Amino acid sequence: MDSKHLEAIVSTLPQHYGIWYFDGNRRVEYRAAERSPSLDPIAQLSVLTKQERKVAFGNTEPNAILSDFDADSINEGLKIMLKKRYADRWQFINDHWKEILPIDLQFFFNTNVYPGLIYAD
Repeated sequence: MDSKHLEAIVSTLPQHYGIWYFDGNRRVEYRAAERSPSLDPIAQLSVLTKQERKVAFGNTEPNAILSDFDADSINEGLKIMLKKRYADRWQFINDHWKEILPIDLQFFFNTNVYPGLIYAD
């Protein structure tokens, strides 16, 4: 986000959302993110595959997990599993950061196509 949009963004986003913007190449953290007051453990479990639930919680059945783990533990398990799920894609982005235009980050995250093939002259 450009800092000229800061006022509109601050008035639009919920208070627990963090806000960053860039001043040239410098990232400025205007407001730190806070834990969402509306975490939904059922929705979080539905994001995970059976195998991911088995690894994170030792069980694949959402109702059993809900009875054995509190909302904070489910949230932590979700974050760990999503980091594992997307680790290779993030590593690709990190490895090719200087070759990728910011507007194309989502494309390269989703495809992991080498930037030289896309940006070739």
